[in-house]
Amino acid sequence: MLKKSFIVAIILLLPILCRFARAAEDAAADADNCLMCHRFRGLASVDNEDAYRLFYVDEGLFSQGPHAGVGCKDCHADIEKAPHDDAKPVDCSGCHNVEVPTRENMLAHEKLRDSVHVSVEQDGTPRAFQEDYPDCRDCHDRNFIRYYFTHGATRLRKVRDPCEVVGTCARCHANKAMARRHNLLDVVSSYMETYHGKAVIFGSSKAPDCLDCHAGQGSVHKMHAKMDQRSSINPQNRPATCSSENCHVSASPALSSFDVHTNRDMATSPLLFGVALFFVVMTIAILLPILTLNVLGLVREIFPSHEAEQEVKRLETLVKGKAALKGGILRFPGSLRLQHLFLVIVFLVLCLTGFPRTFAKAQWSPVILGFFGGINGAPIVHRIAGVALLVGFVVHIASIFLKVRSALVKEGKRGIKSYVKKIMSLPMIPQAQDMKDLVVLTKYVCFLSPRRPNYDRFSWKEKLEYLGLFWGIPLLGVTGILLWAVNISSHVLPGWVLNIAYLAHIYESILAAAHIALVHIPSVIGMSGLLSFSAMLNGKITPEVQAQEHGREIERWHSAEETNE
Repeated sequence: MLKKSFIVAIILLLPILCRFARAAEDAAADADNCLMCHRFRGLASVDNEDAYRLFYVDEGLFSQGPHAGVGCKDCHADIEKAPHDDAKPVDCSGCHNVEVPTRENMLAHEKLRDSVHVSVEQDGTPRAFQEDYPDCRDCHDRNFIRYYFTHGATRLRKVRDPCEVVGTCARCHANKAMARRHNLLDVVSSYMETYHGKAVIFGSSKAPDCLDCHAGQGSVHKMHAKMDQRSSINPQNRPATCSSENCHVSASPALSSFDVHTNRDMATSPLLFGVALFFVVMTIAILLPILTLNVLGLVREIFPSHEAEQEVKRLETLVKGKAALKGGILRFPGSLRLQHLFLVIVFLVLCLTGFPRTFAKAQWSPVILGFFGGINGAPIVHRIAGVALLVGFVVHIASIFLKVRSALVKEGKRGIKSYVKKIMSLPMIPQAQDMKDLVVLTKYVCFLSPRRPNYDRFSWKEKLEYLGLFWGIPLLGVTGILLWAVNISSHVLPGWVLNIAYLAHIYESILAAAHIALVHIPSVIGMSGLLSFSAMLNGKITPEVQAQEHGREIERWHSAEETNE
């Protein structure tokens, strides 16, 4: 009884102990314990002049702002107690040498020489193309009031919006002529291709911008070249930069090998160039032959052969009796129709939440993304749909193995060899006859033969589409998980693998969407028009469509009926 009472007491005291632990953590970060009150977003008042004043402090933003190393009382020196009276206005001149704000002389800081952006070396030697190097006004806002506000409001927001920071850097770094003069890569375009850059395009205020990486946790004015050991992007310092607060804190140092500014150029990124080339070649090799056959097939249907028409009529006559006897021809049972509907819905959600980010600069992208919560909500929906797709894929494979096992049990067979034979005999597995059908189709659409191919339950094209899922879904699933759980995957794989995963995920999704839009849907409609869609609605196929697309199956039925008789 005493033991049970002790356990109950611990459970009841646990929230209090957690609260004390949180208080201790806050005290370490806030020596004066000001955030005990100022952490609440609703902390505000209306002064005697009816002006609304907000006193909330966002600790995360403040810790990354220009005043991160400044204690509260260093500025608000008049506050001696809590809760306190109205604070006096802050006198910035205690730290800053601020002159009268004019457009000619906004801030009288000494020139900082220790930066990659100054026009002279540390020893005073002028650098080449001095006119290319920025001065204060190239980066700083010319509006003093706006600059003063953003400088002082870093407890609520970043000093500059990420989109503004990228735009400021792009004034020089997107200048191709200037980049050539200084032997610089196109870092702006490469950044915009990353997840960070696309988040900036969609207006995210939390996305890492240029300064978050290149300025690190130090002064923006002390930005150094990549190979300078003091630089935050130096290979030795990149792990600390990537794992800094509000970034990939729990990631492995291996994540730092991820190249944010990589491209698909063979000279600078041969591996990624090879990956891109592989997917481009594969896309062309898959789509071009099938599209060519489809176009030739449409032309051939305008000028069909007499033999082909007569064959369709003969097969239609054979199957009409079966359809009349059984009340229709069942092509897809309810379980398969449900799986297909599930796949269609998940695929559409993945496309609608993924492609707007892939083509972030398109005018339609923010409109579509807005229906899913914008750049903050759409990735969550995308991941949920991705997990659903993987679960559905596993369920489908499990159902196949269960059916194979059930059939083997009925036949009294067992062993891996029996499983393999049974799986290879499934109707969706390509057989030698499929290659013969492809040859017959090619001759027919090229007007080299009057005979159309008679397919069995599934044609060679349907089988290839089905097997394509066993390539596409695992590839998209694995790469998606690696990119989603980047902090975890960095403990298993180096960061450069994520560059490949990111590229493969994009190219494979484009291939999948292109195949559905250009091959699958036109093939389903085919020459039978919208009648083919009925098979996925009620599960039944009309005798006309059956005769046109699955003649060999009709002959197999007819032969079986004659044998039974």
